Amino acid sequence: MHGGTVGTSAIQAAAANTLRRKIVFINPNATAIIAFCPAGPNRDTGATVTCAVNGPGSLTLQPNTGFVLLASNGSDRLTMSSAWNVVANSGGSSWTIWDME
Repeated sequence: MHGGTVGTSAIQAAAANTLRRKIVFINPNATAIIAFCPAGPNRDTGATVTCAVNGPGSLTLQPNTGFVLLASNGSDRLTMSSAWNVVANSGGSSWTIWDME
């Protein structure tokens, strides 16, 4: 499990993990909006993903919500093994990630 606080500048939230089977993103804040973004892959246009609340390629979470990515179709591993970044719309915002193998 990873967690901490973040402001309006993106930071790394979870390292790359080739053994990842499931990853859970949580926004425990009462008012802040946060976004999680893959750190490594590029979009099909070749442009890198810039971590931003409501930005392209970003998984934006409203207050007190979460999101789960897990392997599907009988796959043993999640194919999104890249590192993940996090950013918020206000300073001192909490975040949590459960990274499961």
